[in-house]
Amino acid sequence: MKSYKEVCEELSNADIAPIDGGNFFQFEDSPLARYYELFFQWGQEFLERTDLGLNITPALIFYNADNRINACAYTKNGYSLIEVNQV
Repeated sequence: MKSYKEVCEELSNADIAPIDGGNFFQFEDSPLARYYELFFQWGQEFLERTDLGLNITPALIFYNADNRINACAYTKNGYSLIEVNQV
């Protein structure tokens, strides 16, 4: 499984940025960093499962530094994306 940093780099290289002009939230210095990482790992592992028949590959989850909305899901540039805004 890719690290969160690798996901952000991949999306940036694919010309994908968080919606509404937001930035990828880098949570390493957050007091909630452990929980951000655990949720990222859980979500990304679920999206990578092949036994569910979802047919959404490649699918990635990431955090937006903007906190005006909670989350959204969309497709862009061939990716299925789940964007979760920071709390």
